[in-house]
Amino acid sequence: MTPYWRQHQSEQTSRQSSDHTQTMGEGQGVGEGSGRADSTCIGWGILWFLLLIVAFWVAGFCCFFYIVLNMFAACAEGLNPACEFFLKGLQLTGFCAQHMIKGTPIGEAFK
Repeated sequence: MTPYWRQHQSEQTSRQSSDHTQTMGEGQGVGEGSGRADSTCIGWGILWFLLLIVAFWVAGFCCFFYIVLNMFAACAEGLNPACEFFLKGLQLTGFCAQHMIKGTPIGEAFK
């Protein structure tokens, strides 16, 4: 008796061989850009990486206060703006990483 995973694997290889195979680089992509980064894009990416390192420590600081204040925000509605502020601090790492990958200038990121 053949194990399930072997049967499944042989089914996949037979399906792949019957499908039209494409080599790398072929196909109809939906991405933007030429695939090449210019020097300004790389420079902004490096700057965003440095900001990401700082944002990591800021997010760690905000995490503690967000957790503590969020427990008490259920009782005191006045703490909700503070919780939202610390949540933005937590999301700072994702913000920096997203713009680092894109190579966004700092002025355009905060528009």
